Amino acid sequence: MDDSCENDVPPPEANEPFSEVPPSDQGSASNAKRADKSGKKREGENLTEWERISLELGRKPVFDYDKTLPSYDGFLNSDLFGRKIPFHYIQIMPGPCDAEFAYSMNMFAAQLICNVVDIFRGRQKEARVERVLSEACMRKLRNASAQIAAQMKKDVRIYAQLGLLPITVYYVDSWLVSPTCFESTVLMGIGGRRLCSNLKCVLKGSAWKCEVADFGV
Repeated sequence: MDDSCENDVPPPEANEPFSEVPPSDQGSASNAKRADKSGKKREGENLTEWERISLELGRKPVFDYDKTLPSYDGFLNSDLFGRKIPFHYIQIMPGPCDAEFAYSMNMFAAQLICNVVDIFRGRQKEARVERVLSEACMRKLRNASAQIAAQMKKDVRIYAQLGLLPITVYYVDSWLVSPTCFESTVLMGIGGRRLCSNLKCVLKGSAWKCEVADFGV
């Protein structure tokens, strides 16, 4: 990753109106309203770009938007990843869904887990995430990194599988559980090896602190 995870994402405003984010696919909601309750598109309807990419990645998009929980679907459009990454955001609390906050938190989650995985395999310094990860989470990351580093020195095949190739992010699924708790699942890969990661961040004062950063095949 080119940028460190700067923890400058503000907490959500309870009554902040819905705002537009340019990279996001604004057509998905309007098209989704025409979907039947089975979750399948009616014959002849065109999929939006977000829905098409989601299906290609093996995730069945939720086309029925007539639900009580506010949600937002969009893309992370950044030079950091080299491609547009679809994300799905759900707010498990009453109030309007803030698109700018949804975009920022999903970008924050994707950058954070990429840095965590790079530190795990010895490609980044711990300083990138020290201010964001909790002490317990940082301690677990150090222990795991030491173990995989020893394995990669012994077995060149492990080093070739985990240590050489860049990370590819495919999809981000996130939930704002409460005004002070944010969780995310990121589908990613290193070469041909698929990884799934889980993050849990808690708002401490004005900064988000990551308490869980797990990943595996």
